[in-house]
Amino acid sequence: MLTCMRLWPDMISQVCMAALTVFIFSALTSAFSADIGRYAAQKGVELLLCVGEMSKSTCRAADGIAALHFDNNAQLISQLPQLINKGDTVLVKASHSMKLEEISEALKLLK
Repeated sequence: MLTCMRLWPDMISQVCMAALTVFIFSALTSAFSADIGRYAAQKGVELLLCVGEMSKSTCRAADGIAALHFDNNAQLISQLPQLINKGDTVLVKASHSMKLEEISEALKLLK
């Protein structure tokens, strides 16, 4: 798991970080959370949305970009219509236990 967390930003970068508009992130542990916030800012993500207690440090570390923290999925989902615009490229990243598929499903319903 530790190796995976260290490698994933490079993998994400190769795939889509350059075209990313909105990054939605949640973490089970605070390890590497701040690194992820700094990395998102470094790569020019326009908006970082973080969910859950352990991702607070992700938002704090994302200097120079808009970063919002939500306590739970329901809070974030209620704000999606105001935060996501047509044409935005959105990446949703978390462990399955964080249930961010709820957010992915809500994104599909946006018009």
